[in-house]
Amino acid sequence: MRGPNTIQFEITDDCNLRCLHCYHLDNTEELEIKFSEANKEKIMKIAQKIVELGVFSVVITGGEPLTKKDLVLDLVEFFSDHNISVSLNTNLILLTENFLKDPRSKLITNFLVSCVSSNTKIYKEMTWNGNYNIFERNLLLLQKYNVRFGINMVVNTRNLHDIKNTAGHMHNLGVENFYVTPMSLNLYYPDLEHFLTKDQVISVVYDLIWIKDKLGMNIDILESLPKCLFPKEILDRKFSFLSRKCQAGVKTATVNYEGLVRPCSHNPAVYGNILEEDFSLIWDRMKDWRERKYIPVECGECKLSNEDCFGGCRMSAKAFDDEHKTNAVDPWFNCVFKEKIQLYNVMDLNSIELAINTIISLSGRLQNRLEEDENYSINIAKKNVNMTVSPEVYKMLSYIEKKEKVSLINLCGTKEIFHSEKFQYIIKMLIAKKYLNIIA
Repeated sequence: MRGPNTIQFEITDDCNLRCLHCYHLDNTEELEIKFSEANKEKIMKIAQKIVELGVFSVVITGGEPLTKKDLVLDLVEFFSDHNISVSLNTNLILLTENFLKDPRSKLITNFLVSCVSSNTKIYKEMTWNGNYNIFERNLLLLQKYNVRFGINMVVNTRNLHDIKNTAGHMHNLGVENFYVTPMSLNLYYPDLEHFLTKDQVISVVYDLIWIKDKLGMNIDILESLPKCLFPKEILDRKFSFLSRKCQAGVKTATVNYEGLVRPCSHNPAVYGNILEEDFSLIWDRMKDWRERKYIPVECGECKLSNEDCFGGCRMSAKAFDDEHKTNAVDPWFNCVFKEKIQLYNVMDLNSIELAINTIISLSGRLQNRLEEDENYSINIAKKNVNMTVSPEVYKMLSYIEKKEKVSLINLCGTKEIFHSEKFQYIIKMLIAKKYLNIIA
């Protein structure tokens, strides 16, 4: 890949809250960060550079991006005009109805909303004087305007006991997507006092499963955890969060409001400035992440480490390690897998039945980027389903998108091609991966 698929765009360090668990800044100090119109001009130049990378999605984050509402809307419109999906990370406190009334806000594909607790006291303590009642009022605004969103509850020992209560309250409010993420460590200011133990993380996962089974909510964990942490009964259920692995410097990168580029938002190491040099040079400096240089030695014999795990969060491990090594073992490391196990459900292509007169369509807007090897990285906008395909497959998908819908016999041309193993596999695989829909 000649670049990332997703950019985390930190448009400001300014934030209305001072969450003590935040990985972004030193939250032991009161920070006042000034923002001027000159900065906006620079940010739009950075946005143009991001467009030129051929990314599929941008996550607007901060700080708190809603401290800069007009800028957010300008960026959303700009990226959307260039066929880039945009999502927003926010604590929601500064959301206004006028923001949601603006037509540009409808272009935001998803809001990722942070909420540490529905208990007003816990919320206030963990956000340094945040007001939960304002949060809930604005949450109802999202629902009023039919905004797609999910709640992310970062958990440490302060709110560990309140997961089910918070999920239950959110469920009663009509929330469908609820994520619980164990707190990672800020590299410079690690909150070891409230960091979860292995057993506590496992209890978090069991609470999350209860939320899925009892409340029927969609669940996830938004950080990469070492797979050896999970008991077999959890691994056997093949939850989607088990397939999550660190993509820093692989499929994602972070760019801040000055143009500084980092592998991820947790990592403070700067690899270059997107305004000052060609991004290909910066990306090449990050190849150590793509080459898995930081997988812990302890994970070397593991059958999952190089493909399905990568050893957990490297920054949290570095912060926890006495010597601050990037390849330090994850604090929640448990063991190595001597045999390969399947962490997610294998696509059952045989269950997909195709006929010559089957009519298919693309499941959404196609995004693409030509790679250095002449293959294409592709994605379905808003669904974040990306893969690499040959020029022939890309050409076929482009044809289907142009036609809007097409029968398989018209697509392949002859019965011989339709019945060929290659054609059957490609079509079924694209259906299983939700690139194509069967409509008749």
